[in-house]
Amino acid sequence: MEPQNPGTRGRWYPSVGTLTVSDVAITANEAGGGAGILLDNGATGSLTVIRSTISGNSTLNGGGDRGGGIYAASTGQLYVYNSTISDNSSSAGGGIDTTITTLIVNSTLANNRTTGTTGWGGNLDANYEYHYPQISITIQNSIFTDGQAYHGADIAGLWYLRATILSRIKTSLV
Repeated sequence: MEPQNPGTRGRWYPSVGTLTVSDVAITANEAGGGAGILLDNGATGSLTVIRSTISGNSTLNGGGDRGGGIYAASTGQLYVYNSTISDNSSSAGGGIDTTITTLIVNSTLANNRTTGTTGWGGNLDANYEYHYPQISITIQNSIFTDGQAYHGADIAGLWYLRATILSRIKTSLV
C-alpha cells in the first residue's frame, strides 16, 4: 500500500473495509497522526495486525499528532496479535492511541514515548472521546514496558472507560 497523503513518509492509511497486516515491518515513518498505521475517524473498517513489527515511527508536531505506531479512531475494531510495537513517538499514545474497541494478545509494547509535558500513554493511550462508553480494551498475555509519558508511562486513559476494563488485563506484564 502506498502512502495516501502528500508530505508523509510511508504511512498505511486504510479507509474502508478490513485491513489485515501480517508478517511485515512498518518502520521509520513520519506523519501527522498514525505514523505507522492510521485508521482514522472517516474509516469504516477494522484493522488486524498479526506477527508484525511497528517500530521507529513518529508523528509530526501539530494537530492530530496521535499514535506514533497506530492511531485507531474509526467505527471498527483494532486487533493486535503476536506483534511488537516499539520505539515510536507522538504527543499521545506513543505506541497506540485508540478510541475504538481494542484487543491486544501475545504482544509487546516497549520503549514508546510521548513528547512534551502533556502526553498521555507512552505505550498505549485508551482515548475515550469518540465512542465512550461503548469501547473496551482487552489485553491478554502481553508485555508493556519502558514507556515514557507525562501521564501513564505504559497505559493511560483507562479510568475514562468502564470500570470492567481493569479485569480485562489478564496474565500480562505492565
